[in-house]
Amino acid sequence: MEQEAIDKAFQKQQRRSGVEVEWQGNSFLLLTALNTGRLRLQRKDSFFLTGVERTLLDMTVRPLYGGRAAIILKANIKALPILSVENLIQLLDTIGFSYPYQQALGFYLSRAGFKGIELEDLKKRPTPYRFYLDYEMKAPLYCKEWNIFYPSELG
Repeated sequence: MEQEAIDKAFQKQQRRSGVEVEWQGNSFLLLTALNTGRLRLQRKDSFFLTGVERTLLDMTVRPLYGGRAAIILKANIKALPILSVENLIQLLDTIGFSYPYQQALGFYLSRAGFKGIELEDLKKRPTPYRFYLDYEMKAPLYCKEWNIFYPSELG
């Protein structure tokens, strides 16, 4: 992985699912969990649903689907009372993304007010790449603590 490739990828639009369905005034996207073997998905009737940790991770990885950074931050804040950060980090490690999403998770968790030891463990991980909280950000701000660019609306 090279910094230039990361910069270029996040200056573009996020890849979007090609399968969209309209139903009762709502739009639904079919998302696939490639290469994760439906990790941490729960079956309910004929659907698979994600729990809190998987939902937060999925939103972090594909921010467009989560409503963008400001809404994802609000979701992290609301999830804190029921969130297992240990399970969230375990899930991140199990999936083994190429991109350093630990920087984005750390940013969201610290901004949400999380103070646990797990946050310190995330901080200790190497962060050799400048990373991005979202795609196509205009005039992003930079957080040195997490080595990440984030939308200016998060101030």
